[in-house]
Amino acid sequence: MKKTIRKSREPLPRHKTLGQFIKRKVVFTVKAPVGSTVYLAGTFNGWSENAKQLTDKNGDGTFTAICYLMPGRYEYKYIINGIWIMDTENPDFVANDKDSMNSVLVVA
Repeated sequence: MKKTIRKSREPLPRHKTLGQFIKRKVVFTVKAPVGSTVYLAGTFNGWSENAKQLTDKNGDGTFTAICYLMPGRYEYKYIINGIWIMDTENPDFVANDKDSMNSVLVVA
C-alpha cells in the first residue's frame, strides 16, 4: 500500500458547511413576578409544557434558561404560571393554528 505524504504545511481544507452541525448556545430570558413558575416550550422541544424550566437565580423576577440549538428557525412561547405568552422582547412572531402568535428565533 502506497502512503501519501503531504508536503504542504497548509491546514487541511474544512468542509464549508461544518458550522451547520454545531449547536449554538441560546439564552432565553423573561421577566415574571417573583416566585412564578416559568417554562419554555417550542418547536425545539415538541412544545412540551414542562421540558425546560427557567430559573430566577437572583430572586428579582428575571427568569433564564440556556438551550443548545442547531442552526435553524424555531417558534416558542413562555408558560408563566400556566399561561402561554409570547416573548414581548422579541419583535419576530408568526401566527399559529391556535389563533394566537408564537415568537420566532433564527439560530445562525
